[in-house]
Amino acid sequence: MRRSVLVVQASRHGPAGRVGELVADVLASHGLAVDVMPAGRVELLDRYGAIVVGGPTRLGRWHREARRFLQRHHTTLGRLPVAVFTTERHAADRRDGAIARALADAPEVEPVTTAHFPVEPGRAGQQGGGACDSDEVRRWADELARELGA
Repeated sequence: MRRSVLVVQASRHGPAGRVGELVADVLASHGLAVDVMPAGRVELLDRYGAIVVGGPTRLGRWHREARRFLQRHHTTLGRLPVAVFTTERHAADRRDGAIARALADAPEVEPVTTAHFPVEPGRAGQQGGGACDSDEVRRWADELARELGA
């Protein structure tokens, strides 16, 4: 049976949404069964063998829905492999440790890996205002797939 992975998106739009979709695609290419779901809609995690949680960081804080997801499911997440990513428009967001602060509120959760993807400035007419380095995202997702035994 293939390991089932849930990619939880705090934001389905913009760079964070695109990163979540790319991570899901890469994990699926490694033979993992992958579902993608908005953080606010996740109710049960019982059918998943691993969880990826991602969202943007703004003004030094990780997206509210990502933080709420960790707090709501902290007990179950403490028993599963969890990976966490953020997209960041400003270098200060990474230095401020937004993910570390969010994880401090859910001490049971110890990610197997985390990633910080800087958002490159958007081009004129680009929806969502910028993008992350897709090669960097693919490398991280490939490493995660190996970590999950794919």
